[in-house]
Amino acid sequence: ENKSGLFVDERIVPERMHYYYTKGLYQIGIGKIDAAEYYFRKLLGSSFDYEACKGLISVYRLKMDIDSISKYSLLSEKAMDDILSRSQAEAVIQAKSLYDYNRMRRLADASKLREQKTLFAVYLIISVVIVLGIYVVWYIWSTKKRNRTEKERMRHIYVLLNNELSESKTELENIRKGCISIVEMKEQELEELQKRVKELEEQLQGNKWANGDFVRTYEDIVSCFKRYTIPNASKSSPTKSEWNTLSDMVRTFFPKLHSLLSQRKDISEQEFKVCMLIYLGFKTGEITTILDTSMQSVSNTKASVSRKLFNEKSAASLYRNLSKM
Repeated sequence: ENKSGLFVDERIVPERMHYYYTKGLYQIGIGKIDAAEYYFRKLLGSSFDYEACKGLISVYRLKMDIDSISKYSLLSEKAMDDILSRSQAEAVIQAKSLYDYNRMRRLADASKLREQKTLFAVYLIISVVIVLGIYVVWYIWSTKKRNRTEKERMRHIYVLLNNELSESKTELENIRKGCISIVEMKEQELEELQKRVKELEEQLQGNKWANGDFVRTYEDIVSCFKRYTIPNASKSSPTKSEWNTLSDMVRTFFPKLHSLLSQRKDISEQEFKVCMLIYLGFKTGEITTILDTSMQSVSNTKASVSRKLFNEKSAASLYRNLSKM
């Protein structure tokens, strides 16, 4: 027993007093009733009253002691009631402890959840602040960049407009100079035309045409051919008689021109007509309408006559060379 660990300083550990109940049953088994009663009585007053009463009832049954059996039966019931009461109390305590534990656990979980929510809210606020900070920085940067870009664009537009203004001023000056030159040129042409008209008037006053039936003034003949310069105004072309009248007028008033053209065998009838019309001041477009041909054909004819008469390839110089005659 000393080495069993049930005893400390030769005293049994209170929690292990159930050992006496077991030893009492052993003593009953070997027929030592008094020893068994001794060990069962050691349990009385401890937390093992029920086992003590139960063991003593077994002893007194063997001794046939009815009074003791009745006594310890009542004590056994009372001990059982105490055990049940303690069990219920312990159950209540355990239930309460379990409830308190669950409640504390729920409170702990709720507190943890609140902490998590609070932490999440803090993280969310920090994230929002960071995002807002980044957005503000980006907005300021983009605004400055946009302002720089806008300033550069405005400076570029200013440079372009300034260059365009300078070019416009230069162009205006050139136009003004050109207009002056054009006006001077037109004035010179007008003086030359007036001079030639005056010469023609003097010649007309001193000459009559050979055929009295077709005597017309210079203005009448030119007006007659001018009618054929209006596109779609008349579907007909000048008649042969009108061409002859024009040729007679050229021979009368411009004998050098008529002589030059008529003496050249390589000058065709079409080229002869073109030269007369050019000499009288008709434009290329008007000649095209009168002859009912194309601009290219008239230009080719002018170039051909210029090459034959003046040994030049340019069609534009024909009028100038004819005017010198």
